[in-house]
Amino acid sequence: MWYWTNDGLDIADCLKANVVDDCSLSLITTVEGLPTFVPSASTHNKLEATPDKDLTFEQFGQASIRMVAAMRQCNWDPSHINMFITFWGNIERHAWCYSRITSQ
Repeated sequence: MWYWTNDGLDIADCLKANVVDDCSLSLITTVEGLPTFVPSASTHNKLEATPDKDLTFEQFGQASIRMVAAMRQCNWDPSHINMFITFWGNIERHAWCYSRITSQ
């Protein structure tokens, strides 16, 4: 779900701005000290998403709203969308969502 949070979308925007042509090559130095060309896409850092279990309730709320919109845009069956809305709504209304206790 992290990909749908503000943080996930911000990073995706940055990555999109730095898209590398699939045919481009970058010059790197191998462990033997020799120069070599590799696909430029392979030299970019990989995106590390926050696991769902580690999302804050705020991030969860951001992601769930955007995911429902994406489901509708992709013409998901309305009953399936409503199932997610009900499920996520119950999570967001749970007492722990508003608790100040950090370990539950």
